[in-house]
Amino acid sequence: MPGSQVDVSWEQAQAIAQKIFPESWLEDVKKNAEGGLVNPLFEIHTSNPSHELILRVCPPRYESYKMEKEEFVYSLIAGKTDVPVPHVFLIDKTRALVPFSYMVMPKMRGKLLSSVKELMTKEERAGLYAELGETLAKIH
Repeated sequence: MPGSQVDVSWEQAQAIAQKIFPESWLEDVKKNAEGGLVNPLFEIHTSNPSHELILRVCPPRYESYKMEKEEFVYSLIAGKTDVPVPHVFLIDKTRALVPFSYMVMPKMRGKLLSSVKELMTKEERAGLYAELGETLAKIH
């Protein structure tokens, strides 16, 4: 499922957001250019209440298990560590609103390493890599 072939309209994003927050209003929906490696991502911004959400499209070859597995792993990490992970608000395989399966979660704060790595000093990168190692140790 190449990401360029997947799109979410304003109306579809509004309907998806209201499945989670029935009183919400869509403020913006856009394809996330920094998206996932496998899954196309969309950012959905709502008001009433204000939320920044990520809608992650699931490629058909993985839809039988991938989203539930990801949600399960997040819950394990959250239950056993202090490592921040998103809470999955919704998994929808019905294709009733959009022609693909998807999951919705809050947008996590931070920056992609690839977008800041070259701006960091050697010492900052070493410190970050040490923190990443500590985080991996907590998870395993």
